Amino acid sequence: MTLNQGQILYMGVGCEAMLRTGSGVCVAASTPGLIDETSGAALAGGLGLQKNHLYMATVDSRGVQASANSTKLLVRGNYSVQ
Repeated sequence: MTLNQGQILYMGVGCEAMLRTGSGVCVAASTPGLIDETSGAALAGGLGLQKNHLYMATVDSRGVQASANSTKLLVRGNYSVQ
């Protein structure tokens, strides 16, 4: 899927996303933010995603905000875009 700058991908519990091109930051009001399944670490809200890392939401209303136009992500699971 493709997001434009400022758009937010909200992920349901168990949803996974991988940043392929562009850039994005984790959206989370509290911890944990997103789980980086590639490194095994937690990513806090406001921190940037690494390309080609797989991220999972373990709490509802976590997500990714695009910080560049034409940000492309691979997404598996339930999500919404705002």
